[in-house]
Order: sequence, then C-alpha cells, then structure tokens
Amino acid sequence: VSQSRYGAAFLLLWLLGLSFGLFFAVITGFIPDMSPVIDFLMRPLYFLSGVLIPITNMPKPYREILMYNPIPNAIESARFAFSNLYVWPPELDYEYLVIFVLVSFFLGLTLLRYFSAELVMQ
Repeated sequence: VSQSRYGAAFLLLWLLGLSFGLFFAVITGFIPDMSPVIDFLMRPLYFLSGVLIPITNMPKPYREILMYNPIPNAIESARFAFSNLYVWPPELDYEYLVIFVLVSFFLGLTLLRYFSAELVMQ
C-alpha cells in the first residue's frame, strides 16, 4: 500500500468536514432550532470516530461496524500517512472514503447553491 495514496486522507478529512458544515449550515438556516440537536448528535460521532481511541484497539466485530462510518476511515488513513510504523485496520476501505466524501461534498455544494437565495432572504 502506497503511503502517498493515504496522504490524501488529510484533504479528504478536510473536505468531509467542509461538506458536513455546508449541509448543517443549510439545515440550521431554515430550522434554527436544529443547532442543539446537531450538537447532540455529533458528540457520539466524535467518540465513535476513532479520534480518542484508535480503531485498531477495538475488537474485530465492533471495528467492522465502526468502519461503516467514513470518519474512522479518514482518520486511520491519516495516521498511516503520518507514520509508516502505524498498522492500519484490514477493514479500511479507501475507495469507500473517497466516494463518500465526493458525494457528500457535492451534495453540500448543491444544497447551498440551490437554497442560497432563500438563505440570504431570511
């Protein structure tokens, strides 16, 4: 596995955060009361994303389930890109990460473009 291929994980992680931000900006633009709900939903996502505890330390059945979340895929790829001594989980699917990030980024841009006039008028 090429380490430079996984170096793009930093860019993919940034684009994923940007796409979540675009999507949530449109939602909270129309429904301002959704902000606390989004904050409440993001807390478990933070703990389950492998930021605090690496996914490689999780037991295999849980690790397989957690890797459906694209954030651990990006974080594990970024850890591997940072150090070639890091062992990535065999469940890591780089293609899944790329497809999810591109679809969510363009969905966020499309929503922002489509609803930009309504958001400015509010």
